[in-house]
Amino acid sequence: MATSSKKPAQRTNAKATRVVTLTPAQAVAQRMREAREALGMTQADVVRETGRSKDYISKVERGTLGISIEMMTYYCIEKGIDLSWLVCGRGGMFLKDKLDDGSEDAEALLKQAVARINRAIEFTHGRSPKR
Repeated sequence: MATSSKKPAQRTNAKATRVVTLTPAQAVAQRMREAREALGMTQADVVRETGRSKDYISKVERGTLGISIEMMTYYCIEKGIDLSWLVCGRGGMFLKDKLDDGSEDAEALLKQAVARINRAIEFTHGRSPKR
């Protein structure tokens, strides 16, 4: 079995100097909260726009409940959050940052994001992802 060379995400507790290692789900949850805050939104705003309960949003942002495909779609397609950043922490938070530097094509990025989300939906519904 191969081992991953990636280091787990970490955050520093502001009250103490210890480093807390995050699980992958907690790291995604932390990035969701960061994205919401960067968008200038409250949890109540997300509740209003998505129809999800405040309890659901709160649990997802704490990492006690996994992010749904619908929430990934909301953040990536509706709000312009980069899927690679949200899921893996790679690159910049916003798709527009990739577009602003001229290195990416908007249509290609959107097609990639939609394809990734569709593969994730197919996978969660028991169908093998298309390649």
